[in-house]
Amino acid sequence: MPPKKVKEEVKIPLGRPGNHLKSGIVGLANVGKSTLFQAITKCHLGNPANYPFATIEPEEARIIVPDARYDWLCDHYKPRSKVPATLTVYDIAGLTKGASTGEGLGNAFLSHIRAVDAIFQVVRSFDDADITHIEGDVDPIRDLNIISDELRIKDTEFVAKAVEALKKLTIRGGQSLEMKKLKEEQAFVESLLQWLKDGKDVRKGNWSPKEVEFINPLMLLTAKPVVYLVNLSEKDYIRQKNKYLPKIAEWVKQNSTGDPIIPVSVSFEERLTGLETEEAALEECKKLATKSALPKIISTMRQALGLIGFFTTGEDEVRHWTIRKETKAPQAAGVIHTDFEKTFIQVIVFNYETLKEVGDEAAIKAAGKVMTKGKDYVVNDGDILLIKAGAAKA
Repeated sequence: MPPKKVKEEVKIPLGRPGNHLKSGIVGLANVGKSTLFQAITKCHLGNPANYPFATIEPEEARIIVPDARYDWLCDHYKPRSKVPATLTVYDIAGLTKGASTGEGLGNAFLSHIRAVDAIFQVVRSFDDADITHIEGDVDPIRDLNIISDELRIKDTEFVAKAVEALKKLTIRGGQSLEMKKLKEEQAFVESLLQWLKDGKDVRKGNWSPKEVEFINPLMLLTAKPVVYLVNLSEKDYIRQKNKYLPKIAEWVKQNSTGDPIIPVSVSFEERLTGLETEEAALEECKKLATKSALPKIISTMRQALGLIGFFTTGEDEVRHWTIRKETKAPQAAGVIHTDFEKTFIQVIVFNYETLKEVGDEAAIKAAGKVMTKGKDYVVNDGDILLIKAGAAKA
């Protein structure tokens, strides 16, 4: 007899389930967060100013996810309606040293970070006497340590409270299934507290699905994915050199292994946004032999959130839908309409790459590359789907 197939354990992602996830732009005061927010959203929300706490309540905007596949599909089908994917971004007030104990905007700031699903952390790496630094001088490593420490200190406080709450429940004793589960949760949360006290971020742990179920309700700050945005002067960005960059890369390697680092010049992006047309911005980039960092920033955050996209296409509409990785066909159908998940029958699917390669849908069918799949089909990034579902019950 052949050996039994080992069932692969499905990894559960840290954070909230769902597709409508939010990113927050975070950093110390006066590092360029609000100016970046205005450039990335192409709107005048946010409050860039040369003093700490110019932003108090977080501003929110939806930004279009740049995707060459979506652009190609729109050119190919020439639909009456075009609906791109979007990502929700918040501009969050500047953090200060001591925020975890109430300094600056303190707990309000940290609660705003708890409400988002991922963090764009802006690190100032340019010298400018006209823009004050809340710590007095430019030192990206010090700034990185301040934010890292403040988020971890607050998480330690959250988890310590969770341990105390669990102790109040388990002290009653007993052998019921519920009590065994509570004791198991308490033991894990106590180990998580030690993990934080040892100076480690929650997102860097290799947690089992059951442990993730214990972690997620705590909404921990250090469990959120981070993309580091290194804010350079326009000159340094264009020449791709900066005295702080190697030190920042080493810090991330030592303290936040695997997290993306993207150099950006917020002042350059602001200048591009101020030009009259997109063509003028492209011409300016061509003249300077560079390009905007914004598309890379948006797509990298989408990846960090574990999001992918599928398409629905036709002459009426081309739409780019957002789902989590490892989403099965019925749940993807539910993103289009909740009734489709309940009444899902099957999905007809082919991939964008196949369509681009052979030219049109008739050629895909002729080549036998159209698949009909059932409820266990895991949707791939770039799939083009036609959902078949039954009539919804009244």
